[in-house]
Amino acid sequence: MEFRFTHMYDVIEFKIGRRLNSAESKKTVEKVASSFATKIARRLKLLEHELRWLFHSTNSDKIESQHDNLEL
Repeated sequence: MEFRFTHMYDVIEFKIGRRLNSAESKKTVEKVASSFATKIARRLKLLEHELRWLFHSTNSDKIESQHDNLEL
């Protein structure tokens, strides 16, 4: 299921499962935004490691292939 949000408040209200009132909005937005930022940073770090591994293994395969071709 895909959700499309037009405003950050929509995302936050969806995450906490209810509508925000104005008194709690700023505090809640800061808290949830910080949590999102932390999760995004973790996911980016994992993606970086996966891409480095993929790049390394792809290059290793190319190098092995080049060595095999040179030996022929």
